Amino acid sequence: MNTNIQSTNDSKNYNIPKQKGKFNSSRESLSIRDKFKEHQDNGYKLYEMSLTYKPFHNNRSHSTEEIKKIFKQFYLQNFLGRHLFKNRHWMNKHNNIQPHTYCFVEEHESSKKALNKSSGIYLFPDRLHHHAVMAAHPDTIQAIDALIGENTLLDFHSSIMTSSLKEADLDWVLFAAKNYMRHEEDWMPFGPKAK
Repeated sequence: MNTNIQSTNDSKNYNIPKQKGKFNSSRESLSIRDKFKEHQDNGYKLYEMSLTYKPFHNNRSHSTEEIKKIFKQFYLQNFLGRHLFKNRHWMNKHNNIQPHTYCFVEEHESSKKALNKSSGIYLFPDRLHHHAVMAAHPDTIQAIDALIGENTLLDFHSSIMTSSLKEADLDWVLFAAKNYMRHEEDWMPFGPKAK
């Protein structure tokens, strides 16, 4: 599999400023929400996704870069390539209908890692985890709806410990957009490449 695939930076499409220093986070957050509302008005469906990751067996936590790499493999190769488009070369044929997705890293307050000695399975996920908001093209809704629920994405990558996929509303999009303003360097946008 090609692990050199990178997220498509659609920040130009979403009018997200890349300025340094002080900015009006409320205005930019509302701009992102409004763009997702526009997608929704055009028949797209909104989803929220959360993924936690298994800790390393040597008790070391993942770095932000390590879980970003895991998410890209999960999302681009397996969620889109294997499940949604059933083609590992999906970018050539299905680029224009891939979901508009914003993914960001969050950190659990607790970093404890208890190991169940009898099963060898960790009881708690690693402290870093991902949330994502997606606006799915009408042609992809049925396939994504089939995955709604808890832990339906575990087979998509061996490092995923828990998953949640459900319908989102614009309030959740606004929450995600505010997180973007706080953690811009760890934000990963995915979506159709501009022609």
